Amino acid sequence: MANEMEYIKAELKKRERNVSHVPKATLFRWLDSLVITIESQKESWEDAEMRVSDAIAERNDLQKGNERWKSLRPEVQWFSEQMEATLKRHDHKGGWGPDHCSMNYLLEALKEEVTELSIATGYIGDDARDIIIRKCTNVANYAMMNADRMKQINDAVLYVIQNRANNKYLKHNGAEQSSDDPYDEVENMKDAELFSSFDHACYAAFWFADHNEAWRIIDTATNLTFIHDKGGRFKREVESPECNRHL
Repeated sequence: MANEMEYIKAELKKRERNVSHVPKATLFRWLDSLVITIESQKESWEDAEMRVSDAIAERNDLQKGNERWKSLRPEVQWFSEQMEATLKRHDHKGGWGPDHCSMNYLLEALKEEVTELSIATGYIGDDARDIIIRKCTNVANYAMMNADRMKQINDAVLYVIQNRANNKYLKHNGAEQSSDDPYDEVENMKDAELFSSFDHACYAAFWFADHNEAWRIIDTATNLTFIHDKGGRFKREVESPECNRHL
């Protein structure tokens, strides 16, 4: 504020020969206008300083990213470019998050791409190299999608049990554990009984759920699903291929 006052004093001094002839009301209006102008200029400078600060921070982030990029092996740089180019060509199909597809689908798609890559390696033709590179890229992208989904999982994994016929979920009804029917069925997963381990969910589904029904165990973190195999053991459920492949 000291600098602004000095500025005002300087302006007044330059105009002091005229100030004595100016009515007070006019002088006060002129002073108010001068203060508003100074405050406006001050806000402009602060805004400019903020923009410069943001630009510097963005430049530093770009430099760090560029340094990280340069630290990668040339082979990794080239291959990651192939992966990104493939993903961009298929952006219109959506991402690979829980709202778009299940972990079951991503795992099965990865297995399918590995099989296709294995077949492609036996292909002989002028375009064999390009085909194999494309298949390797697809395998890498599906592996990345699976890794990305796993990265988002919290340490605490919970399981629910679902009736495969009507898609309802088991909820403990408060009956004693020795009861023949300790579970009711509810419509929504958020209301379902949560099991803290896969083994506990398998035990409940096999020993306490209705044996006349087919049950599915769902990992709520990954949406992986498991169905009964035999003897109380549950195996991962294999989904049928989805028509809208990501790659």
